[in-house]
Amino acid sequence: MGDDHPHLLSMPIVVASLTSAFALMPGATCPDGNPQASRRIWGDGLPLRWGSVALGVLVAASLLAINTWDLPAAMAVVVVAAAWPACGVGAPRRLVERTAVLAMVALAVTGVVFAPYLASVQSPVQGVRPNLWYPTPLGEFLTMFGALLPGVALLVWLAWLEDPLPLGQTARAAGALVLAALSFLMASAVWSAFTDAGRAWMAAVAPGIERPLAIVLARWVRGWPVLVLGVAGAAAIGSLLRARLARGSGAAVGLSFGLLLAGVGLGLVLVPELAYVHDVFATRMNTVFKFYYQAWLYFAVAGALAVVMAWQRGDATRSAALAVLGISACGLVYPVAAIGTVISGASGTSRSLDALVSIRQERPDTWAAIEWVRGHTPPDAVIALAPGTSYRLDESLLSTATGRPTLRMAGP
Repeated sequence: MGDDHPHLLSMPIVVASLTSAFALMPGATCPDGNPQASRRIWGDGLPLRWGSVALGVLVAASLLAINTWDLPAAMAVVVVAAAWPACGVGAPRRLVERTAVLAMVALAVTGVVFAPYLASVQSPVQGVRPNLWYPTPLGEFLTMFGALLPGVALLVWLAWLEDPLPLGQTARAAGALVLAALSFLMASAVWSAFTDAGRAWMAAVAPGIERPLAIVLARWVRGWPVLVLGVAGAAAIGSLLRARLARGSGAAVGLSFGLLLAGVGLGLVLVPELAYVHDVFATRMNTVFKFYYQAWLYFAVAGALAVVMAWQRGDATRSAALAVLGISACGLVYPVAAIGTVISGASGTSRSLDALVSIRQERPDTWAAIEWVRGHTPPDAVIALAPGTSYRLDESLLSTATGRPTLRMAGP
């Protein structure tokens, strides 16, 4: 994608952490068919493989230094997978207890191993702010995830075929989660209207706007579907996972793991609907960007699991798998459309796979400086640049074209 940013460089590590997590999921049977047969380690007769857990934790922990945004979700999958009970007796309660224990262990390991990094890193994060102004429009959400959600829906359907749940139970869970989300948004509106910090934040994000909360309300009247549908999906997945935990030995591990990934993906989508990280961008743009990148990956893997399991099942589910593949393949139109857009926007003299051809043709003085640096400085030379903006290509060409590290001098 021509973008060597951490959110892309970390994707193979995220996949490796998910692979480690899947390897930690226990088998589908209890020892001797009796959950009370042994009390070793977790109390279900299955010893915890600390070597495998350590590997999974370290792979996920490495995301702290590679792309910190990816760490919470990847570590959560590893910890929950390692804590997953093999037997159904009291499994939901045991999962919570085990997850808490392993989470503390993972936190300690991460802190010790990456202590040098933590001692020197400088974070641009200035806090967390509520997302009152920008509910995601349903159409834009489907543009982003429309090719992947059918795979998630297929996964939920397969789990529902094994553990049909009362619709009333799922509806009550969804209603409770929607109420919690609305309570958070209402509390945030009160904070923004009646506290000094809240009023300062509102003035910064909506300068000069009178009655901002009226505009916020009008936007959420139209923009509620993504939040409500996402919460309903999370409630359904949570109920299905609880049912599979309770059933224990009859639940296929792959389906449980796929539901776990889909649930984490939905969580990543829902967080920016309610809050965002306040950083140098001062808007929710970066939070959406970094969380959606992860959600795309989690949904894709979960959907791939669903297609494989539906195909293996046969009967009507095989037709559903083919339908999901067909819908998901529509996402492949993106690279074709993107290439067409880039080519149509290029000038007639710059159409080349050489990204520097336009510099040679249109900016000969700049090209001469690039050539001089290439020919007269060693590859490890460090070059100082005049004050400028990091994200402007025309002000960062020297490093891009020569590969020499550059320091941006501070302005007056």
